[in-house]
Amino acid sequence: MTDYLRRFLPLLLLGGLLLTGIPPQSAEAQDSYGQVVPPGAETEAGLFDVHRVEDRLLFEIPDSIMGRDMLLMSRSAASQQGLPTDGTQPGPEMVVRWERDGDRVRLRAISYEMDGDPDMPVYMAVERANLAPILAAFSVEAEGSGSTVIDASELYLGGADAFEMGANQKRQYGVRGLDRDRSELVSVRSFPINVEVRALLTYSADNPPTQARGQTVSAKLNHSMILLPEEPMPRRWFDERVGLRGIAQLDYGRDHQGVERVEYVRRYWLEPSDVEAYQRGELVEPVEPWIWYIDPATPEEWIPYFKEGLLEWNEAFEQAGFRDAIQVRVAPTPEEDPDFSLEDARYSVVRYVATPVRSANAGGGAWDPRSGQLLRGHINMLHGLPERLRWWVMSQLGGRHDDLRGDEFPQEMMGEALRYVVSHEIAHVVGLPHNQMGNVAHPTDSLRSASFIEEMGHAASVVGRTRFNYVAQPGDDIPELERRRVGLADKWAVEWGHTYFPEYDSPDEEWDTLNAMVMERAQHRHFRFLEGQYIWYEEWDPQRMTEAMGDDLVLSSEYGLANLKRVMPDLVERVSRHGQDYSELEAHYMQFIT
Repeated sequence: MTDYLRRFLPLLLLGGLLLTGIPPQSAEAQDSYGQVVPPGAETEAGLFDVHRVEDRLLFEIPDSIMGRDMLLMSRSAASQQGLPTDGTQPGPEMVVRWERDGDRVRLRAISYEMDGDPDMPVYMAVERANLAPILAAFSVEAEGSGSTVIDASELYLGGADAFEMGANQKRQYGVRGLDRDRSELVSVRSFPINVEVRALLTYSADNPPTQARGQTVSAKLNHSMILLPEEPMPRRWFDERVGLRGIAQLDYGRDHQGVERVEYVRRYWLEPSDVEAYQRGELVEPVEPWIWYIDPATPEEWIPYFKEGLLEWNEAFEQAGFRDAIQVRVAPTPEEDPDFSLEDARYSVVRYVATPVRSANAGGGAWDPRSGQLLRGHINMLHGLPERLRWWVMSQLGGRHDDLRGDEFPQEMMGEALRYVVSHEIAHVVGLPHNQMGNVAHPTDSLRSASFIEEMGHAASVVGRTRFNYVAQPGDDIPELERRRVGLADKWAVEWGHTYFPEYDSPDEEWDTLNAMVMERAQHRHFRFLEGQYIWYEEWDPQRMTEAMGDDLVLSSEYGLANLKRVMPDLVERVSRHGQDYSELEAHYMQFIT
């Protein structure tokens, strides 16, 4: 190296760093970083680098992430027997934000329940009334090149209530406190837009759900921090006439004398890959399709039915102009792809849960509260579900299907019932609540017509709280495997919520068009929305009763009772086996009378 280069190389390097926007590190800073993050640290790069140094978890947070909104989503990855499948979750999703102030870093909880126009004087009052609470605070351990290193170990091991078992569960199990010696970090992963931390938490408890002598409750919690889009998805105003969920907000920035409550719909953001073709009315693939992964732990015989329950929603998205909006894959096993994780918040997942609980649930997903955008979906299919499905099928179809017997139905029949459940649950993820009006939209006598059922299905919505066609009678020639499928009301809700309008720049601009779409269908009962009624002291509306079916509720009930009377006399013969107890028979009787 020449004397010239020796003299000016430091200045050349400094100039290069300044041009690239990376501040130079002093020798002291470099030494400090090397002591905190030694060369032997286990490091994984991603949204921000995570380092494991012995039992310490270090986050190296880039300056570009400081002040950005992130969604904190926590869920149970594994739990002690007896705990509810989702009962160990700390609570609903929340927006958090990392902030640095001098030699301290704070993690704040951000609320979007109120908003305003920053250019208006009232915005100062909005900010004063919306202080972001501090969930946790950290000392700066070291500084990298445009990044800050903190020790985040205790955040996941008892340092913040938001990262622990929920308060209700603590009270239920008589939790006395977290035992730090029996708790540990299980895994840490960093991906392009999210960081995943899994922790095993163990509590001393007076009333554990199982193993009472141990006085212990243990659960693995998976915590996702997902970077929200810098530019939120365009909002679409909520309309109570359309069956989509909304997110409410108090808006102090609108031209209104007082405080206006606004609400915008939840939806999955789809953009057409060819806008011109889309505007010509052609079906267009979205820029980013919605990909769902099926848990490889799912019994192999049920996977085709799970796939079908997901893919049938493409019919609804086609009405919004999108082709193949939903795609389905079976997730790889750890042996097939060790880098894939079902807990990775980038993926929408149908999880298979080993539990005797006889249900399924739509865990919903990660919603951006600033816009209503669904970032990912999550459905839990529980192993005990087929037992409940047998009860439903027997009580509602047994009266005209004498071959329904025993405690195990043919695979095709059970698979069809499971397909319906998956289809029902993804509807909730899409944003559709229970639509009981969809169940009473069809004429009662039409539910006994094979041609009508083939064309229209036996309900206008797959998310009404009626399962199978109990109106049809013996001899009606209704196929045994009646498809409870995505209905007219469901397709209409997806069309209204997901049609892309490139010509409009704000939700106010597109409102007239959306309102006109509603008014065009206002007189057609198949497109109306009415949520199910579950609480006895609400204003009573027979159309909102769960399990109601058909437009003549009295006649439908008479048909349903006629079927029950046919199956009830020989129920013992149908479901009992010699040498067994009466638990199966009792379960069927209870289903029949409720």
